[in-house]
Amino acid sequence: MIYDELNVCAAALLLGVRLKVCYDILRVFRKIIPHHIVFISLEDLIFFTYAGLVSFGIIYVTNDGVVRAFIIEFICLGALIYNLVLGKRIFWLLEKIIGKIKKTVRKVLKKVAKKVKIIVYSVSKIRKADKD
Repeated sequence: MIYDELNVCAAALLLGVRLKVCYDILRVFRKIIPHHIVFISLEDLIFFTYAGLVSFGIIYVTNDGVVRAFIIEFICLGALIYNLVLGKRIFWLLEKIIGKIKKTVRKVLKKVAKKVKIIVYSVSKIRKADKD
């Protein structure tokens, strides 16, 4: 009996970690592609619906659908432990990497835009000279 409940606790803890990792991936996506609050709310609605269904799934499979507070507590505890131990550090690191990538892409695009502008200007000058 105790062994079964320990397994349930471990599964709930790991589910909490998994859900927090998924939400961090969503946060990284939002950093890469900023979007309107309506879409952020829609993403959150979809995520929390998913989280609720997965949480219900673990409760249903392990406890025949009987909601036990300790399962919900262990899901929350798993998310909290991940956030305190790894989550903040990983998200900070990903923010730095994304920032560097965005900066590099901006530089490249500026150089390309400058070259395109020179080419367009040159072509327009040639066309103007041909008309005269």
